[in-house]
Amino acid sequence: MRPWRESDIEALVRLNDDPEIERNTSSVTLPYTREKGLEALEKFARMAAEGTGVVRAWCVAGSDEPVGGVALMLNAKDNNAELGYSTRRDHRGGGYTTEACGAMLEWGFGDLGLHRVFARHFTWNPASERIMDKLGMVFEGVQREHGRKGERYIDLCCHAILAREWSARRAR
Repeated sequence: MRPWRESDIEALVRLNDDPEIERNTSSVTLPYTREKGLEALEKFARMAAEGTGVVRAWCVAGSDEPVGGVALMLNAKDNNAELGYSTRRDHRGGGYTTEACGAMLEWGFGDLGLHRVFARHFTWNPASERIMDKLGMVFEGVQREHGRKGERYIDLCCHAILAREWSARRAR
């Protein structure tokens, strides 16, 4: 994992210009253009500068080309963060996303000293739920009409893990 760089713009566009990414996230709309990618890179830098989030690109071993992204949106007041992630179509299903998310959780609970990390997925996205399960996140319930996709309100499934649960899981 590493910070996104301006030289990654084509990889970021390739990642997000995907109907499945758009369908399963609230922040991506198609077509995902170079301009949207540049705006996203500016947002990532702003979040880091303001201390409101950390967004990283992840690459497979032996390559410097990003094939996914993982983020923690930080809430300093409550010492928690929301985990978000996306993976390029040709790298889904191989465990890479779970590995990248696990590394981000390790960093969040370790270096950042977070107390809790949660993640949410749309009810129609069981692949995302499997990642959360593999990370040891506990299903906390459905937030009814909590999200918005276009003009439509949607239900979100919430999962979370506490620092002590992550620590116990790592000790096994």
